[in-house]
Amino acid sequence: MGLAVELVSRPPGEVPLVRLRPDFAHELVHEQQEGITVHRVAEFNRIVLD
Repeated sequence: MGLAVELVSRPPGEVPLVRLRPDFAHELVHEQQEGITVHRVAEFNRIVLD
């Protein structure tokens, strides 16, 4: 998708964090910072499960 990300390593046994770069203008950046609605979760579910 061409999104700029930062990969943050964590202690052994923990999954690394993938953060979208805040200076990148994309809807997902805003959603990662501010959170998403239940309606948006349902949209993602439809995309993934269909």
